[in-house]
Amino acid sequence: MFNHSLNKSLMFFGAGSAMRSFGTKEIAGIRAFGHHFPTAGALWLAGAVSITGAPIFALFLSEITIMRGGMAQSFAWAVWVMAILLIVVFVGFLNHFRAMFYEAEVGFYEAEVGGAVKPAPISAWCVIPMILAVVPLLVFGFWWPERLWTYFGTIWAAIKGGGW
Repeated sequence: MFNHSLNKSLMFFGAGSAMRSFGTKEIAGIRAFGHHFPTAGALWLAGAVSITGAPIFALFLSEITIMRGGMAQSFAWAVWVMAILLIVVFVGFLNHFRAMFYEAEVGFYEAEVGGAVKPAPISAWCVIPMILAVVPLLVFGFWWPERLWTYFGTIWAAIKGGGW
């Protein structure tokens, strides 16, 4: 849950920055985001890759932990279904990001408003929280402090002993 909350914060800051900059909530109205905003774009794209459970990020470690638990309890079929669904989510989710980051063509939204939309600048105050979220997502993808493992183990023992 900790990893997911960090990632959701990163995604919301990125989406909010894109919406404010391009003046729309429509995916079709946001184009070449990575070109216009390389730093915010890279951070937002890292969040998009991370939220799909891709390797090197903390959510990958979470997904692997869930899968290992499923295999240990003879739920291999559920683990395979989860793995397939994660691949589908990865492809579908990143297809939308590909369009927003790399497509510079005039889409239906731009044609409706009469030409390409010039994005407004993104403040550093919108980018700093994204950096503060992506750093622990990368660090916790490789390493968790022993105190956190102990803390989470204590929580699990309390839940398991409590009849859950």
